[in-house]
Amino acid sequence: MATWLGNALAASSMVLMLEGFARFLERPRMNAVEVAILATVVLGWPVLMLLWPDGIVIRISLFSLLIGLCYGACASMFLRDRRQPASLRYIMTGWCCLIVLAALCRAAGAFLLPPESLVGTNAYQEIYLLIHLLSFLFMGLMTAILVGVRLRAELLSYVEDERSKLLMLSHELRTPLATIARASEMLETLNRQTEPALARRVVHIRQATDRMNRLVEAFLSSGLAAPGGEHNSAFDLAKLIRQLAAAPRFVFDMPQRLDFDGDRDSIAIIVSNLLDNALKYAPDGSPIELVLTKHEGSVTLKVSDRGIGPGAPAEREQLGSRFFRAGNTKGYDGTGLGLFTAKRLAARYDGDISISPRNGGGTEVTLTLHEVHRDT
Repeated sequence: MATWLGNALAASSMVLMLEGFARFLERPRMNAVEVAILATVVLGWPVLMLLWPDGIVIRISLFSLLIGLCYGACASMFLRDRRQPASLRYIMTGWCCLIVLAALCRAAGAFLLPPESLVGTNAYQEIYLLIHLLSFLFMGLMTAILVGVRLRAELLSYVEDERSKLLMLSHELRTPLATIARASEMLETLNRQTEPALARRVVHIRQATDRMNRLVEAFLSSGLAAPGGEHNSAFDLAKLIRQLAAAPRFVFDMPQRLDFDGDRDSIAIIVSNLLDNALKYAPDGSPIELVLTKHEGSVTLKVSDRGIGPGAPAEREQLGSRFFRAGNTKGYDGTGLGLFTAKRLAARYDGDISISPRNGGGTEVTLTLHEVHRDT
């Protein structure tokens, strides 16, 4: 009974191995082989023990042939597969063929060797068990490697697909940006003398359009997709923030000039996202306070509004995650990518963006950036 149970478990493991490899390699299931193995061991084994109690040679040779059949089927699946790396396919095929050869030798040895050598402890049995132990270890190791290779290939494929979509989107953005640029130039020409206030707004539109055009071109030519693609230089950060915060609702508390060393365009994206969020979630006409300070190579910008606030405490840790939006933002336009993008760009300057409730209601967003030290 114990022998039959052990063999039944071994047969089940072989069937599971066949089923697993067939699914992993996306090959047709070998139902006939699996049924043959289970039926022979689970049903045929008790019959053999009943009819030939002393027929250990028949039982050992038959079980060895079933092992050879199982590994032969695995070798066939790997040999016909073309999606795995060739080296791994050949290694797996070769190892399975080696186990098939060992199983055939075991089946033949059952007839050629003395019956007493087939049971008990002896060199022949130890070698055979060692081969099977190594087989399980090797198959487990190679399976882990194959899974790792498959996951890596799928991840690279996904990344490349997403990159292609971004490149396509960036390319398509150039047409509407060019249209906006031409229209703003025309408006500036028409209103330069008659409507000075409107002309100033048109100038801000042109500046934002030019900045977006530079970003799109930078991305298309390798730009912001990878760290190190920035064009770092010294610029007046206070002036940049004033240009971006052109609406009369913004209240400034910052030095007249504040020099910063970094990529002007990527920092403009960070600040623009923070300002846009403040304008979006704060009541019309309410003031938005901007406080800019510098201390030992780092700058801090605080954006305080009197809007809906940063949401429930449980949600604040997720703010800045891709596509995440707090529950109190329902009814407001947005995708959950603005703050995510700002955080990713800030990280390139060893910076961070923290969000907390403002005393008296609203939200206080704190941006911290560290200057880039360039070699001179």
